[in-house]
Amino acid sequence: MTTKGTQLSESDHKRLKKLAEKLSEAEGERILLTARLKDIENRLWQMQFQELPDVMHELGIEETTFKDGMVIKLQMFYKATLPKTPALRNRALVWLKDHGFGGIIKHEVTAIFTAGKNKQVDALRSILQKMNIQFSDGENVHHATLTAFVKEQLEKGNGSLPLDALGAFIGERVTVKGPR
Repeated sequence: MTTKGTQLSESDHKRLKKLAEKLSEAEGERILLTARLKDIENRLWQMQFQELPDVMHELGIEETTFKDGMVIKLQMFYKATLPKTPALRNRALVWLKDHGFGGIIKHEVTAIFTAGKNKQVDALRSILQKMNIQFSDGENVHHATLTAFVKEQLEKGNGSLPLDALGAFIGERVTVKGPR
């Protein structure tokens, strides 16, 4: 039994060990359930997009109603998302332009300004307005930056932070490592 800080009694060690084991068990359950959910989603996809359509095509039907009122209907399904891989994304964009569909492409430009650059922000905003270009304008703090800031300020003793306004949660967490 090694403990940093206060010397603990045997019963306190047992209590902590029992809770740590429960946490470890819950983490294991979460991992198993996540894997099970992924498996179920794969099975659902297989049935919805392959097995049932194949059988309905085989039977030559597009819709049927069962005695219990259940209705199954074969319908077309469409979904498209530009790939995240730059090469594939570029290929898709080039194809759209080359085939006369460039009009559906929207060009997004994001400009990031650090605090105190209000003159530059105002100048850019003015230029975009004069050019009649629709734009969104807002300020943001990346979540990791904000978290580091809150931690730093609290560790320095600044207790006046508006934690709710900052969307901050401060708490204690126990992690368990080792045998599961």
